[in-house]
Amino acid sequence: MTFAWLTTLVSSADVRDKRLFLFSVFFYHHSTIVRILSLHFCGLLTAEYCYGGHPLSYSGIFAMAPQDVETLGPNYSYKSTIEVGHTDFTEADIALILEDMGPQYRGDQYHLLRRNCNHFSDAFIQV
Repeated sequence: MTFAWLTTLVSSADVRDKRLFLFSVFFYHHSTIVRILSLHFCGLLTAEYCYGGHPLSYSGIFAMAPQDVETLGPNYSYKSTIEVGHTDFTEADIALILEDMGPQYRGDQYHLLRRNCNHFSDAFIQV
């Protein structure tokens, strides 16, 4: 699977500055307005590269505009950005890295607690 579409998304951004974007995910019971559970969702870099689940056996890595909570849905709210460093990788390098990581982060292997966007962000930031 290729990630050529990532280059289009980040062409106007400097992807060399590493940033970790934190979001909260809220789950509500239909009969109450009390927040039941808050989990943190992470994306990384100027174009937000994220990992999420789906039922298919290919990569669950995707990209979106930074802090775009509208794309994520009403249960997400932006929390903060953490500066974590700088990289000399080009956009093409990053696309290749994400392509290589794809089989390790398949959509059908996503698990809310054991294999999620935080695990992906941790691995990606180590590259």
